[in-house]
Amino acid sequence: MVQSFLRVELPHSAQPQWAVAMAVSTLATLPVAILFVFFQRYFVQGFVLSGLKG
Repeated sequence: MVQSFLRVELPHSAQPQWAVAMAVSTLATLPVAILFVFFQRYFVQGFVLSGLKG
């Protein structure tokens, strides 16, 4: 989804718009990071109960 947006929205010019690319990438990452913060307890419980080592 992000790649499609970047391909359509960013023109193929000599000077790429890195600020727009970073803004879109950040907006795409934020929901996942927020979900992780709220459900971190359950991720850790799953690791502890499954016996994964790391």
